[in-house]
Amino acid sequence: ATTGGVNNPHSFCFSQPIDSLLSSLQDVSICKGESTQLSAGNNTQVNYSWSPSTGLNQTNIPNPIASPSSSTSYVVTAEYLCESIQDTVNVTLFETDAETFSLGNDTALCKPETLSFNLSQNGYVGFEWHDGSQIPFFSTSSTTEISVTVTDTNQCKFSDTLNLEVFDVPLFSLGGTISSCAGESVEIQVPFPTNVHKWSNGSIDNSIVISESGKYWLELSREGICFHTDTFTVDIIETPALDLGNDTLTCPDFAALLSAGSSQAEKYLWSNGSQDSTIFAEEPGTYWVQVEISSCLFSDSIKIDEKEIEALDLGQDTSLCLGDSFRLNAAAVNVISFDWVDGLSDSTRIISEPGTYALYVTYNNNCTSYGEIDVFEITCPTTLVMPNVISPN
Repeated sequence: ATTGGVNNPHSFCFSQPIDSLLSSLQDVSICKGESTQLSAGNNTQVNYSWSPSTGLNQTNIPNPIASPSSSTSYVVTAEYLCESIQDTVNVTLFETDAETFSLGNDTALCKPETLSFNLSQNGYVGFEWHDGSQIPFFSTSSTTEISVTVTDTNQCKFSDTLNLEVFDVPLFSLGGTISSCAGESVEIQVPFPTNVHKWSNGSIDNSIVISESGKYWLELSREGICFHTDTFTVDIIETPALDLGNDTLTCPDFAALLSAGSSQAEKYLWSNGSQDSTIFAEEPGTYWVQVEISSCLFSDSIKIDEKEIEALDLGQDTSLCLGDSFRLNAAAVNVISFDWVDGLSDSTRIISEPGTYALYVTYNNNCTSYGEIDVFEITCPTTLVMPNVISPN
């Protein structure tokens, strides 16, 4: 038809099978944080455009990557020459625990502690631990990197990792009970090098000097993570009530009883070699005793001198003629009492009978002395006296 030639332009389209140029889109479900590729075709002669652009890496290509933050319906328009066609794909986004799921912070343990996990209460349906185990439980007491991938009911997978360090507990013992002698002190050292330790008095020195009985403790750690505390007792052996008394004087022939008198003592040693708790000092001299209590030695001494007294001397045994008598005089210096065995208490007495006469005297220094004399009776010759005047009768 005549249309006016070049001065009267017309436009027209040829009918094309455009439906075949747009692939049928299938709705898809993904887990939050995942992506999916949308596919509208691959014809380079067709112009594609997608909306909304939210979550798409490109909007003018046939197969963009969709990473929506929520469920989204995407519309694609395909244009070829003067025709176009649209289709819609629904991307459903499953919410997950991916942002909140956690095994916890990296941590450390002290042997023989164990770190355990129990994921059975979270509603997950699948588990894959780093060691290949596929159960909701996991325990370890070794240094390792712990990781797990879990699957929820929507088949969404997410994971977490935890680094675990396990340290040895610095076990040690300071000895339980430590004994020391009165007047001495005990120095206790930290048993091995450490940069973290503390004594019961708050000191952080490498040693502590103790001079009083009581309970003490040391807490230490090699790494500042695993701590161990040991409690020990310091027993300062106090000086026992060991007193032999003041230097003294004793009466002749008197044995003084000396007693160490300490029920705590384990051993005794006297200057005379005795190992008993008491001895009799029978002679003048210096006596000492040494007692042992928990390996501590304590001692005391005493000097014993003999008091001076005048010896009691009743004389030699003698004889007595029948019918005769004599005066026995027991007077002595510093004697304050006389006690004859037969009950008399005078210093002198008349002896007219044979026998043994025994006497105890007490001096003014409280010493006593004893003496005796035997008197024998004899028949003496009789002397006849003749008168020098003879009476007639």
